[in-house]
Amino acid sequence: MNKRPAYIALCLLLSSAVLVGCGPGAMINATPTLPPTATSSPTYTPCPTPTPEPTPTPTLTPTATPTVTATPTPTSTASPSPTATPTPDIAALLLGVLHNTNQQLLEFGGLIDEAVRSTGEIRCQPTADLYDAIMNSPAFDVTGCDAVTQRAYGTYREALEVFGDGARDMVGACRAYLNDEADQKGFIPFQQWGLGRQRTNDAAELINQAIRWLEER
Repeated sequence: MNKRPAYIALCLLLSSAVLVGCGPGAMINATPTLPPTATSSPTYTPCPTPTPEPTPTPTLTPTATPTVTATPTPTSTASPSPTATPTPDIAALLLGVLHNTNQQLLEFGGLIDEAVRSTGEIRCQPTADLYDAIMNSPAFDVTGCDAVTQRAYGTYREALEVFGDGARDMVGACRAYLNDEADQKGFIPFQQWGLGRQRTNDAAELINQAIRWLEER
């Protein structure tokens, strides 16, 4: 089976103590002499009782008292102040998306114009890819925004709805052709691509109006 071309006619892509003792002293005997006159016997003086030497008392060496080291007072560390989360500028973000969507709409319409003005055949893959990109454009919460931003956002969402509804059938025909579900002729009738082109223009007008509101506020 021959490989089909990726285009069809008129279609789009939208971390020790020592005790010292002493013994008793020796007795000394006196020698008697022959006196002419008897004298009384001498009185013996007993030896003095030795006085024991004092027992040395061990002197206790004082135990050194450990020096108390002062504990430094902990330095309090200041807690960092919480960093405030910056509030996104919704209006600026929206404006950027609007410009991008407008460019995509221009490219989508150009694919249709290319087919009409030349071979009559539209390139289906880029047509389907662009359609999906436009319809998947980001959404925003504009509840706390000013009135102009809210109005511009509402218009932006409206434009996506207008485009999606108007080009859905034409892009559906392109998908069918790319998936080999279309008939061999692969035609896209004017009722589909014509409506798709017109709604692309309408959506672009709404997008441009929202851009002007944001740029002039």
